[in-house]
Amino acid sequence: MASNTLPAARAQAVARLKTLTNQELKEICRTEHLAVSGVKAQLQGRIIELIDRAIDGSSMTVFERVRAKIHNKGTAPPPQYQNTGYNSSASPTAPFSQHRPPHIIGTPQGGTPGSGYPRPNLPVPGQRAPGRMVFKSSPFYHIQEALTPVQDLTEMPQNRHQVNYSLVLSENVSQRLREDSSLKVMLYCTSSSILGQYELCDIAFPSQMDVRVNSDEVRHNFKGLKNKPGTTKPADLTPYLRKNIPRFHNQMQINYALTSKRYSWIVNLVKKASAEELTERVRTNRVISKDSVVREMISKAKDPDIIATSSVMSLKDPISTMRIDLACRSTLCKHNQCFDVSSFIQLQEQAPTWACPICNKTISYEALAIDQYVMDILQKTSKSVEQVTVEPEGAWSEIKPEDSKANGRDKSQSRAPYDEDSDDDLVEIDPKGGVAIKKDPAQVTPGLAQHTPPLSSRETSAPQTSAIRPNGAGSKRSAVIDLTLSDDDEPPRPLKRSAVNSYNTPASPAI
Repeated sequence: MASNTLPAARAQAVARLKTLTNQELKEICRTEHLAVSGVKAQLQGRIIELIDRAIDGSSMTVFERVRAKIHNKGTAPPPQYQNTGYNSSASPTAPFSQHRPPHIIGTPQGGTPGSGYPRPNLPVPGQRAPGRMVFKSSPFYHIQEALTPVQDLTEMPQNRHQVNYSLVLSENVSQRLREDSSLKVMLYCTSSSILGQYELCDIAFPSQMDVRVNSDEVRHNFKGLKNKPGTTKPADLTPYLRKNIPRFHNQMQINYALTSKRYSWIVNLVKKASAEELTERVRTNRVISKDSVVREMISKAKDPDIIATSSVMSLKDPISTMRIDLACRSTLCKHNQCFDVSSFIQLQEQAPTWACPICNKTISYEALAIDQYVMDILQKTSKSVEQVTVEPEGAWSEIKPEDSKANGRDKSQSRAPYDEDSDDDLVEIDPKGGVAIKKDPAQVTPGLAQHTPPLSSRETSAPQTSAIRPNGAGSKRSAVIDLTLSDDDEPPRPLKRSAVNSYNTPASPAI
């Protein structure tokens, strides 16, 4: 077994070594007292030669140290990892065994007497224990079992890489998928770290990545929200799998590029909960009683260091901007303002930020509860009421629409007497398309009004329609435009012969 596993560990270390940068290679050479001059190939050759000398001389301590630095990008591992726990009497090949069977997520990895596997010590830096990957819990996804072992996506800072995998579903899993529509086959991925098997992992994919199953592209947003870790969802592979054919080899193809991080992925069988189911659980199981809310308000009002005043509470949901249907808030928040639980859960299903829409505090699904105090307000007010005034002792009153417009006049109110002449500023529109600008009577000379020609003239018919308005009660009548006049009752306009001749005949000679 030693002859098989030790060369495999060496080959893995050498393959990992070839992905390091010059600076990382120089750091390893510097700490191992090797020359740091030369090109990249020379630096790699010195480190490989050091590994071979350590293996030939059975110096497992040196090999473990160099191997740890390679997987840790040139830096020395933490002190707790320096001693791997293998003494001279232990098998030197135990830490290099890569042929253990895969385990379901969350199962203990410790060996038992007679199991054939030694009880593991602390892991080698840069490597994750086989099958050990614990993701942060989500109310939408409950992992049932792992369908694949943990697989790695190595760093590719400059190139593009492709990983192929054959996913075979057992007959039991295929039957469960056909019978239960809430069961899904989902792809999980996270960024690798030294403490990856001891910490809860966020779902994260390489920035440039696409997945194909049986030659069909998986439609999924692998990026999540920008600069917000944990907002990515697992990718659903169920629609692309052949579930009706047991033991069918579903071909997975993962393409990724331009990543300086190492990622690890796994395919899990997941039971998915809908937003409607989660909303119903909150409605039936978690409530904040009305009496407890009032007692808390009175307690705050009695605080001598705080001057309690009335506050305005909105009955509109900050997410949907509609009236709240099911008032909810987190028990971790200090405010009484609520949001609609259905809108909030639907938003988290799309992008799981789990931040309170009121105070932006990080909350959890388990802390959501229905506020019966706000629900009582919603039930006792009409749907047109959008705000209420809440007193420090818990009493509340509606804010009428006219109260919200106290600083401005309502458009439905009648005008004041001094606003009767506001129509004088209107501009009359001529039915022929022209605009006649009204003139102040003081600007029109009496002589012009006396010498106005009769209506038989076409040129004067248009100005006649906007007659000068006398002062007093006749102001409304003068604003009426006479539309009874017709061009058919007027004589035809004479031709302007003089204007035509001026362009077609030469000028008369000067006398």
